Amino acid sequence: MLRSMSIASALAAVGIALFGAGCTAEATPTDDEDVDSDDAALTDTPLLPGEPAYCLPSTFRAKEIPAPSFSGLNRVHAFRLGNVTLVGLAVGESKVASVQSLATSFAPQMSRAEKSCTFYHNDGNDEAQVAFNWYPLPKPTGSDYAKRVGEFSRVLVDIFDTAPNDFVACAKNERYIAMGCDGMKHRGPTVFAATLAYSGCSPEHATLIVNSLWGSNGIKSEMRVAIAQWAKTIAAAHPAKASELRVAFGGPP
Repeated sequence: MLRSMSIASALAAVGIALFGAGCTAEATPTDDEDVDSDDAALTDTPLLPGEPAYCLPSTFRAKEIPAPSFSGLNRVHAFRLGNVTLVGLAVGESKVASVQSLATSFAPQMSRAEKSCTFYHNDGNDEAQVAFNWYPLPKPTGSDYAKRVGEFSRVLVDIFDTAPNDFVACAKNERYIAMGCDGMKHRGPTVFAATLAYSGCSPEHATLIVNSLWGSNGIKSEMRVAIAQWAKTIAAAHPAKASELRVAFGGPP
């Protein structure tokens, strides 16, 4: 019941986020064109009332920390938000052992059951499917926002705060969350933006942040905003849990 209510609420909210006032998304290329992060403009717009300070794109980028240089890690960016290390990387195109070593370098007491508090969002690496928390997603291309929000919501419905291993639990227990797809170009950055939105960032700021880091790569900014807006409906349904993640990230209660 919660799932269907969240989807319905998100679709209503998406109409406001996409066509109402606020940050204007930058132009994006065709679905077949990849864009490097250096090509994505980073533009600060004012924080919304109550939005955590780390949501300002320039502030977020300033929180990047060096990631250990294990062999076989691809497109990795790590950030220290409050007492949590938040990582985005190309999970499927990285060596599984190196991704696991990355996790234990920040969270040495990580248990095997937590699967490195790493979340894999594609299906191109069989070993990664077993080693990490596996949430395979479709590529969020096109402009059918309602369809993609529905697809993402069905897969990610418990990833924030109700799964055995979820983002809130990993932040609270291990102070570490990592996520990504195969190449960290399409699915992974979209989930990263949704995670920031769940924690209190505006969908527009969350999208600007991930596009500046990993590029848009043919994914419309409006699509990422729509999926991030859905994540905010989950936060609204579970305010205490969302507050836990926000505080762990160094934001207000």
